[in-house]
Amino acid sequence: MTRNEKVQSSFSFILTPFDLEPEQPFELVAGHWLRKANAFEIDLIKPRLSQHIGPFPGVAPQYEFDWRQEVDTETGSTAWNDYPLDAQLWRYRVVTMSDGPDETSLIDLAASLLPHSFELGFSFLRMNGSDHFGCRSHPLMLSSFFLDLQLCRTNSVPKISSTELAEVAKNYHALKVASVNHLPIFKAINRFRDLRCLPRQSEMLVIGYFAIIESIIAHKPRLAESLDSINHQLRSKLVLLSKRFERPIDLQQRFAGLAADPLWKQLFGYRSAIAHESNASPDSKYPALKGRDNVLSFLNEVVKLLILLGLKDPVLLEDLKNC
Repeated sequence: MTRNEKVQSSFSFILTPFDLEPEQPFELVAGHWLRKANAFEIDLIKPRLSQHIGPFPGVAPQYEFDWRQEVDTETGSTAWNDYPLDAQLWRYRVVTMSDGPDETSLIDLAASLLPHSFELGFSFLRMNGSDHFGCRSHPLMLSSFFLDLQLCRTNSVPKISSTELAEVAKNYHALKVASVNHLPIFKAINRFRDLRCLPRQSEMLVIGYFAIIESIIAHKPRLAESLDSINHQLRSKLVLLSKRFERPIDLQQRFAGLAADPLWKQLFGYRSAIAHESNASPDSKYPALKGRDNVLSFLNEVVKLLILLGLKDPVLLEDLKNC
């Protein structure tokens, strides 16, 4: 397709830069294909990107560049350098929409539960069969994403396999059932998506992740029972549920072998320090947790796995919640 040709359908741009193995179109769900953007689509995407990247000068997103952190051999200082990619290696990717129902919102939720999650950004919608496209987006989520892109550079982008992409369909169909049946877990994943509006390194995400975890597995404490506290419920139930998670969490790698029960005790203390101690420095108070980035990454994965478990076995989580 040349730049003078028009795309045949509406599409959503994938915000998250990643490499795909193998690099070929992939049908996520019926009528919705993930593929590289063509020249016409890139011409629509770039002006929108410039509106959001503009406030952050010096950031060349990894759609057209690789980033490398390099050391100056003379001064010993480090700096990030941008290396342009050949056009055929650009990472502009889209999810196309069929003529049927627009399922990109559910696809976005389904993709957020992958080990290497990705986000859909703005959608370009063909207007009434014409050659004109309207644009739909969520400004707060976009602002948060691109601020994080500026602050958290990395030497590499995720590599996503076709096997992992196949999980999108499984998650999508489970979410469809949860939505139709108004299951509580569907509210939890929408709250999970809402957290994208916050700065991606904000300590308030710790509060948000804990709120979602509590809403899924904890009941309001019966104050006469000390073993019914939120702290005790989370510690005991999460240790039990971790054995049923869809994928394992390597505590040895993340927390140098800190066992699950003392880990959750420290994490709850970390959360409480943020919520109740205005001058607290939780990173220094809980060094075994290895810093906020590590805590956020871990809690993000736990929330994903709890949601996946709730989609697979909602009765189990509802019964456990009431215990």
